[in-house]
Amino acid sequence: MATLMPNGSRSEGKHDVEIWSLAESDDDYWISCDYGNTSVMIARPLGKHAQTCIARYSRRPAVIRGWRCTPAT
Repeated sequence: MATLMPNGSRSEGKHDVEIWSLAESDDDYWISCDYGNTSVMIARPLGKHAQTCIARYSRRPAVIRGWRCTPAT
C-alpha cells in the first residue's frame, strides 16, 4: 500500500480542502479511513473511472467532513 499526497489544497472558511488528481491506471485506486488511537482501518476501491478526489476537513479538531471522487469528463 502506498499513500498519495494531494496535488493541491485551499482554505474555505473554517475548512481545508485537499485535491488529488489520479493518473490513469489499469489497477483500482483505493481510499482508506484510519481511526485515531485504534488499529481500525476501513478501505474500499474507488473504481477505474475515478480521476479527481476532493476531501474537506475541519481545522480544529482536524476531522474529515466529506469527500468525493469524480470521473474524467
